[in-house]
Amino acid sequence: MIRLSRFRTLWMSCLIRLVVMKQAATVGAKEIEISWELPLDRQPLPPQSAHVGDTVSFGWDVVSVHNVYTMPSLASYQACDFNAAQAIGSISPTLYTFTENDVGTVWFACQLAGHCSFASQKIEFTVSPAVPATAPPTSQPSTSPVTNAPTTPFPTNDPTFAPTASPTTLSPTKVPTPTNDPTLTPTASPQTTAPSSQPITGAPTITPPTTPPTTTRPSSQPITGSPTKEMSRSNRRLSHVAEWNWAIMGMLAIFMVIII
Repeated sequence: MIRLSRFRTLWMSCLIRLVVMKQAATVGAKEIEISWELPLDRQPLPPQSAHVGDTVSFGWDVVSVHNVYTMPSLASYQACDFNAAQAIGSISPTLYTFTENDVGTVWFACQLAGHCSFASQKIEFTVSPAVPATAPPTSQPSTSPVTNAPTTPFPTNDPTFAPTASPTTLSPTKVPTPTNDPTLTPTASPQTTAPSSQPITGAPTITPPTTPPTTTRPSSQPITGSPTKEMSRSNRRLSHVAEWNWAIMGMLAIFMVIII
């Protein structure tokens, strides 16, 4: 029977402890464990500090018998006067959670005969208000007004680069240079249609057509110099035309050989 009663007390104490811890669970709350045994030196336990929301756990051996009371004043605490004291519990562990009404000093003592007056089984707590756990992050957004900085560099840099890049477009002065080449275009273009009328059988046997009569070229241009100079110029042009014809015919022959 004694063992069953001990198991029941342990089971009930665990349940009470879980319920109290669940009710007292707040941000930053902690649990303070006190070994609630008779002091060997007969001196009160060292004073402790706590905050609102913290929980004190008074624990002792199962063989020992103790209880926990809250003392109404410092005088009753020093004199171990339990007339106005309030009982908290007599089962280990006994839990007590500090509230706003406990801000200041709270005294605890064991009410059993001789435990407080003779063995000094008592302790005092200095209780402070709960520490707020939110406000600091609100000061960070004050550093956001950095958006005013990029407004200054835009109007100062843009107008300076625009006029410097525009003068580089004045390069069309080199366009009149192709005026020296038009003499070659009218001579080569009419000769491309001549070889299309002849069947191409082999690359080396193709002969270029005869050069056009020289009488038509000088008729369109006024003769200002001597006839010998004009003839030499026409001969040079005809030789160039013949060379171009040979080159074109050779390329056509090579092309036909590749195709065949």
